[in-house]
Amino acid sequence: MNEMQHNWIRERATKLESCLPQAALSPREQQAVDRIVGDAAVIALGDMTHGSKEVLHSRERLLRFLIQERQVSIIVIEACFAATRRLNDYLVFGVGTAIESLAATEYWSCLNRETVDFVNWIREHNLSRHGGSQPVRVYGCDLQSIDGPRAELTRLLRDFARAGRLASEDCLESLALLDRLPSDRELFGSLEPLISEASSPNPDGAKIADIQARRTDYMSVVRGSAERLVLRLRKLHAALPSSGEAEDGFFFGRCVRLIEQVVEFHSPDGLHLRDRFLAENIAALRKHLGGARIALALHNLHVARAPLAIRGERFVPMGSLLAEELGTGYRVIGSAFHHGTYLAAPGAREDQEEIAVAHVPRSHSFEYFLHLFADAEGVSDLLLDFSPRGLHGETSPWHADLELRIGEAGSEAEYERSFTRQSPDSQYDGLIFLGETTPIAVLPEYYERARQKWGVEGHANSADLSD
Repeated sequence: MNEMQHNWIRERATKLESCLPQAALSPREQQAVDRIVGDAAVIALGDMTHGSKEVLHSRERLLRFLIQERQVSIIVIEACFAATRRLNDYLVFGVGTAIESLAATEYWSCLNRETVDFVNWIREHNLSRHGGSQPVRVYGCDLQSIDGPRAELTRLLRDFARAGRLASEDCLESLALLDRLPSDRELFGSLEPLISEASSPNPDGAKIADIQARRTDYMSVVRGSAERLVLRLRKLHAALPSSGEAEDGFFFGRCVRLIEQVVEFHSPDGLHLRDRFLAENIAALRKHLGGARIALALHNLHVARAPLAIRGERFVPMGSLLAEELGTGYRVIGSAFHHGTYLAAPGAREDQEEIAVAHVPRSHSFEYFLHLFADAEGVSDLLLDFSPRGLHGETSPWHADLELRIGEAGSEAEYERSFTRQSPDSQYDGLIFLGETTPIAVLPEYYERARQKWGVEGHANSADLSD
């Protein structure tokens, strides 16, 4: 690393004093965070992989500061929107437990010790004097699951009928239409042959075309059922008395829209719609929540503020859509690490977790240069501030093929599946850099829930297409 590169990092780097969530930020760390996020209404904190403990802990440490000191009262996570209703019941009203509420999301990236500890901290915060006046709520924004919105709509329709807010016969008709929708297991089952063939060493184009044709026929039937259901539910939503709980009406309306999004996402060539729908769901949350300051906790890929190319294909992240809409009202801190292990997938049983060893960055990656700098400075973890601060117009010290990890794809992944050429200071306003990571701890309740939903074998990887 040359002197110009070293100085470029030094101008932007603040030593992270700890990765432990309970360690309060030092004054210098607070100043760095404030410079990066400014007065943004939406602050995104990205994780490099869902399965790295130190990444999640470092992010939580910043989130605690933003909640306690910078008026963030809404956290949006990469989980099914509909399933987070129970999570808010716990956080705000103390109904159930953290584990029970997170189990409803059915995601291993939520049902782990690290996330449970954070959720319990939020509950304790909400019981404090400060939290009591402005309780923190957590919402999902994801759209991969049809079971989530179907379960929440079923619950709401039954509640509306019991309370007399809607006619019982109308609710019963809608419940019958809901029952005709496929389950997550059926939707993902139709997708698995395509994923298997497309990711094989020698994909068969003719076989892929045949699978896609069969999926098109299947999804056209699903679409027909969903359209009839959505039309019926929208009429019921319009008929809901305005005197009822606003949160009920909001969840009902968004779950109806979520059904449409899930069908579009699972239709052939629909995977690219995910980030557009994530942005749409966050926009709906912002409208519903008024002027609340929001923090997003999603994968780096989703929160990046500019489009990028992944293996030659242009990818338009949710964050770039939010940045286009909000300008400086959207700020993002990504995460990166140099080496270590992480949980790539939980496996079908507790003893079958796939603990992956991360690829060590090559000499033309950003993580490599950050590691050299940290080693020279005698530190391990950094917070980098990419905000201009009078640095516009300077010559970049980096070569054109600078790489950055985009998210490990598992222990069998090739290097190129984990790194891509990027411009870190255009993708993010700041970056958490960690020297080493270790795996998160998935809880036994996840495996119990997954076995019930997906069966004994093969559930974990098919249950989440997230990153």
